[in-house]
Amino acid sequence: DDGATRLIVNSHQPVEGPLAWYEAHLISGEGLEFAGGLFPGGTFLNLGANPDLAHAATVNTPDLIDVYTLELDETGQRYAMDGDWRDLETRQARLLVQVWGPIAFEVRRPIHFSVHGPAFLTPAGAKAVRHVTQSDLRFVEATNQMMRTRSVEAFEAVLREFALASTNRIVADRNGRIARYYNARMPVRPDFDGIVWRREVPGDRSDLVWQDFEPFNALPHMIDPASGYVLEANHSPFVVTGTDDDPDPADYPARFGIETLMTNRALRAVELMAAMETISRDGLLAVKFDDAYHADSLALQLRDQLLARDWSGEPELAEALDIIARWDGRASLDNHEAALSLMTYQPIGTALFVGSAPPDLADSFRAAVDTLLTHHGRLDPLWSEVNRLMRGDADVALAGGPDTLRAVNSSPDGNGRLRMVSGDGLTLLVEWDADGRQRVEAVHQFGSSSDPQSPHYTDQMALFAEQGWRAIPMGEAAVRAAAVETYRPGARSQ
Repeated sequence: DDGATRLIVNSHQPVEGPLAWYEAHLISGEGLEFAGGLFPGGTFLNLGANPDLAHAATVNTPDLIDVYTLELDETGQRYAMDGDWRDLETRQARLLVQVWGPIAFEVRRPIHFSVHGPAFLTPAGAKAVRHVTQSDLRFVEATNQMMRTRSVEAFEAVLREFALASTNRIVADRNGRIARYYNARMPVRPDFDGIVWRREVPGDRSDLVWQDFEPFNALPHMIDPASGYVLEANHSPFVVTGTDDDPDPADYPARFGIETLMTNRALRAVELMAAMETISRDGLLAVKFDDAYHADSLALQLRDQLLARDWSGEPELAEALDIIARWDGRASLDNHEAALSLMTYQPIGTALFVGSAPPDLADSFRAAVDTLLTHHGRLDPLWSEVNRLMRGDADVALAGGPDTLRAVNSSPDGNGRLRMVSGDGLTLLVEWDADGRQRVEAVHQFGSSSDPQSPHYTDQMALFAEQGWRAIPMGEAAVRAAAVETYRPGARSQ
């Protein structure tokens, strides 16, 4: 509504450990500036903003890996191919196994390769795997290039190099251009009767060993849609705006394996965005921090299933069922029904997300009842009493829940509360006003240090819980002016 271009960068990762976002701001003496996030040990920043362009990323799940069934001869060293036998290529892998402290020993194991790729001799038979980027390490250079791009066109040119296997990308630039890329290095798989690429395929036919990749434009990208916005919530690229801008699934072969799942985050974001003719900064942030479940979400489907069951044999659960029935589908701080509802839903949703067998719904409900009575003495504590972000001695209440746009995925802490383990973490808001002036803001779930003795170990937790922001100064002069301390690692003043 104000002529601005805005991008929210908010990739959901664990809040601690090697896959938690580490925030950094890089300025070189050669014109590079980029503020954003990376994983510790990474070569470049994976997402964030430079003065002219910002980009966000999240995973997608196209079919990029194929498994081949190999037929071996009696020696176990040759495999069938086009009516002949070929030798498996065998090398020795050297692995260093640490025993204790400086003590380690070397282990050698044979590794095998066929024309398909790595081969594995398993109890279920010999298999070979073919992946779209095997032996291709150009993703490192692509990440470097993406930091340096200053327009949507330049960013797209990097993607067209097919150095990245996959990941969805959302991009915005100073000129008001936006794009959502369903990025995938999609193999050109031949169509043959009886061949189902989602299953194992015969390993004795060279015509099934693909070599080439589909063109970039064969995938469902959205560039400068008339709707004026794009969004990505680990969901189907065919339902992004709820308008004619959305790609038509009929235009994309089933062998691509493009996902059609609609997460609750996607259902809510599409619903909220499509309802607005224009959007303000506050309106956009209201969508980002929305804590509700859509009527078609798994959480509300499970609620309906729970209420539809016959509980006449367990009259002691009547109060708990009344609470479930009253739940309005929100995960707000002052909600009295969210704890029981989401403690019932969360173990099931988590199991399905990681591909495990979920617990029985009734058993999950009974366990939630028992946990709340044992630790809270009631079935309807405030959600703020249960849903927590914890680190060291710091402990703050959070709104939001699993698969809400205010994403807070948790695990039980053993004391009747849920401890956030993943979801919203490092979040950036990048905007250019109608005159092209940039503003960058961010928040981290904890702070910029993993050292418990550092003042920055927990100094952003309250701001994160309040859904607030802090300014990121852009430009070397602004950074130096805002600096509290300037030092070189390894030579820091104490």
